[in-house]
Amino acid sequence: MRSAVAWVSLLIIALAVAGGAASCGGDSSNSSSGQGAAAAGTGVGGEGGDLFNNTGGGVTNGLTLEPPEATIIVDNGTSTPVQFTAIQNGQEVFPSSWSVDFGTIADVNAEGLVTATNTKGGEVKVRAELNGAFGEAKVYVIYKKTVNDDAIPLDVQDKLKMASGADADTTWTYPYDATVWPRGLKGPELMWNGGGQGDAYYAHFTGQYVDLEIFTYADPPSRYQ
Repeated sequence: MRSAVAWVSLLIIALAVAGGAASCGGDSSNSSSGQGAAAAGTGVGGEGGDLFNNTGGGVTNGLTLEPPEATIIVDNGTSTPVQFTAIQNGQEVFPSSWSVDFGTIADVNAEGLVTATNTKGGEVKVRAELNGAFGEAKVYVIYKKTVNDDAIPLDVQDKLKMASGADADTTWTYPYDATVWPRGLKGPELMWNGGGQGDAYYAHFTGQYVDLEIFTYADPPSRYQ
């Protein structure tokens, strides 16, 4: 058995991990009612694009959310929630509603606790409202996952990760560089030539909000999906 590193286009990472970029339309917007809400229930909003204006984290109109920005790291399916607090005139207040613009990435409860769904990465806007005032903050969800369905030993994994260049015998065949798939389609089957029986491979996909490592055996004709 020999080891090889497969270097592939980063453009397929959203398809392989998150099913599409978080900024695309069609995601759901979730909201939760807090204390003192009038005729407001807990539920899921309709389909559509961004719930909020295209403004940065820490936006305020009478309310300030603390922290203005936060990061949640999803590490192989687990993460730690982030608690947000609303401030008005220097005092903590309790908004009548909390909401997020991309509920498939993270959700917020009626107390301002933001929890990642642990299924994808991306940027989420959090919004709180109280008596006509509102405040916004941002949450960056970093999705990290290691896939080793073939139980490749740790010593082999280490050798693959220490490789400084691509295997000269390995030729990438599909998908083609810069190929883009519409959101919602199943991820493409990865294909390459030049491998041998019992070869071990390491594929590393990175993006702004995604870090995916795959260890696999792939006898010729080498494929992975």
